[in-house]
Amino acid sequence: MAFYDSRTTLPNRELFYERLQQATAEAASHRQPVGVMMLDIDHFKAVNDTMGHPVGDELLRQAARRFQASVRAGDTVARLSGDEFAILLPDIQHKRELADTANKMLETFEEPFLLDGKEVFVSCSIGIALYPDDSTDANDLLKYADSAMYSAKRLGRGSFQFYSRELTAEAQKRLMLESELRRAIERGELEVHYQPKVLLDNGMMIGSEALLRWHHREMGMVPPAQFIPIAEDTGLIVELGCWVFREACRTAAQLNADGQVSHKVAVNFSSRQFQRSDLLERVTEILDGTACRPEWIEIEITESLLLDEKYETLAVLCALRTMGISIAIDDFGTGYSALNYLARFPIDTLKIDRSFISSGDKRSAELVKAILSIARCLGQSVVAEGVETIEQANFLTANGCGAAQGFLYSKALPKAELVKLPQFLSA
Repeated sequence: MAFYDSRTTLPNRELFYERLQQATAEAASHRQPVGVMMLDIDHFKAVNDTMGHPVGDELLRQAARRFQASVRAGDTVARLSGDEFAILLPDIQHKRELADTANKMLETFEEPFLLDGKEVFVSCSIGIALYPDDSTDANDLLKYADSAMYSAKRLGRGSFQFYSRELTAEAQKRLMLESELRRAIERGELEVHYQPKVLLDNGMMIGSEALLRWHHREMGMVPPAQFIPIAEDTGLIVELGCWVFREACRTAAQLNADGQVSHKVAVNFSSRQFQRSDLLERVTEILDGTACRPEWIEIEITESLLLDEKYETLAVLCALRTMGISIAIDDFGTGYSALNYLARFPIDTLKIDRSFISSGDKRSAELVKAILSIARCLGQSVVAEGVETIEQANFLTANGCGAAQGFLYSKALPKAELVKLPQFLSA
């Protein structure tokens, strides 16, 4: 019980570490390489949350059997914690053996898992470190394999990566960015820029999307792709999201002050914000504090949030909608799309992801037509993202898309520049 995991019957962290130390000690005298793999089941939390913890435990057991079937008799497969596994591969002759083993594991995940009577497809991400090439220290080998695994996740999941020294530098950079990001609000380094949304038939500006920007005092503008994932991983996204929402509400109140043409500001909400029990209270407090009417605000969520079938998520979305705030699905078509979600949840707007608009591929064009057709049937509006050419705008107009945003009309602008824009933006 002290050395084995009760759910999978695999060795646990303590036994794995003991065997790793023993393997590296023996390898030192025989000058034989040792491989260490860290493995993580992609989107395990989504399965756990939507199908229940007993089903999540069954997924762990089935995954453990697939890992064991992919390695040699003398290798050790262990479950370290949660959905994190590790594999010790002693007596490696060539680095290529590790790549072959990793590929074999990835292939086993191409077959569906039978969970609660349903076929479920999941992938895994793998990181690999090698003794003595990467390190002779057991702790470092685990740490380096873990870094490589997260690199595989960032590169698209369902893949493997070998550790490299660049990953250590990247990890150090992430730690530095996290530290700096924690101070960004108090230093006044954050800004909200707004990208206009226009009606496709006449170019009239009807709203904008609030987008967070970070202007570091020394590094300059830090790309959102660098700091938003860090904010998500660390939970900082909750505080940042609250700050952005307050700024967006102030802007919406200013833009709608004359009472002429309504300007709706869209704000992205992270799934982590929906995990907070006080979300509705904070939204109400900010709306009241900024004199912003709910109908001037749209909240954008991702499809992954709709996977959470807990009553609380649906209740919160319904409460926001009852307030008068509209709900949009961002990057529609790139996540776990399911038509029953569109009918069950209070969704007002679908935002077609820019990848469908910019592709130029016939299949993407047909998918855009299908999304527009679904939205019409459900009485939902559609906004096309990333519109950059007249041809794209004409195609969308011809197929009944109502609104768009993209460089064809305007890039994201600071509030001071947004308020100076004319009501009609020419393409």
